[in-house]
Amino acid sequence: MGIEKDISIYFQPISSNLIEKKDNYLPTQFGSIIDAHVEIGYFPNLAGVDIALIGIKEERGCIQNKGCSPAPDFVRRYFYSLFLGNYKARIADLEKQVSQ
Repeated sequence: MGIEKDISIYFQPISSNLIEKKDNYLPTQFGSIIDAHVEIGYFPNLAGVDIALIGIKEERGCIQNKGCSPAPDFVRRYFYSLFLGNYKARIADLEKQVSQ
């Protein structure tokens, strides 16, 4: 059992309507290389991942920052469309499960 099986219980799939299919991105955009956790029963292999994006939709206890929980989705929308530089990186995208 790898580390990804141990921690997968703390994450929920990212809503697939927030992320376009990899085919919709150019090969030079981040969206074409990110391994996103978008379905139940699949969890990205984190072995060898250079960067893990972890979105946390949380705003409990926010006094002056109401409405901040959708922030990870806004970051994803723009980050996925950015263009890669002259480097190789393995990136996983996860979403933290939040208790109510």
